[in-house]
Amino acid sequence: DAEGQLPQGSIRHFALKTDDVDGCVKAVREAGYPITVEPKDIVIPSQPEFPVRVAFCNGPVGEEIEFFQEKKTSADGQSGTLHETLYFRYAVYELYDRGNYLL
Repeated sequence: DAEGQLPQGSIRHFALKTDDVDGCVKAVREAGYPITVEPKDIVIPSQPEFPVRVAFCNGPVGEEIEFFQEKKTSADGQSGTLHETLYFRYAVYELYDRGNYLL
């Protein structure tokens, strides 16, 4: 039951990198958990831009779980460490902005 105040140390949101956001959503849905944001493509504003596919669901105790998949952008179709670093920074700022001071 995730209603009301969660105890100190509870995780409210975390992100998981995957190669298949849609497959993760299918597995979560089949397990009976609610999908709160269906898979969608977004571009995280950065320099260079960072295109990703994301989806969100609620876990067993109400935590928000984010699945993200980096879209291939380089000529050889490979993901880059720079983009992974940018996404991590985005996720940290998002946690801070939402009041989830986990770091």
